[in-house]
Amino acid sequence: RARDPADGMAMATALSSKEEALLAWARAKGATFDTSLSFGHGEFGLSAFAARDISPEETLATMPRGMALGPTQAWASTLGAVVKAAGVEIGDLMMLWAFMAHGR
Repeated sequence: RARDPADGMAMATALSSKEEALLAWARAKGATFDTSLSFGHGEFGLSAFAARDISPEETLATMPRGMALGPTQAWASTLGAVVKAAGVEIGDLMMLWAFMAHGR
């Protein structure tokens, strides 16, 4: 990873076309991002970087609830139906994990 020579912090690198498409999709679905944010690859993968100091009270991004993945969406999926039909007893968090892993 590239490092800023001034402070040693990881610096953003360019996004792939798929990541650009993800951000465009999120915006089209109602997500908002403060203009001070830029996106790139940082030390922990796809990351948002603020171009200025921010205060703890500031909202830098919003996402409509309908975009969030949770156990409700996992159980309502095709995978959820298969798990229910098989009579497998798993909790909500395990179902959510399985749903996200299956989607990869």
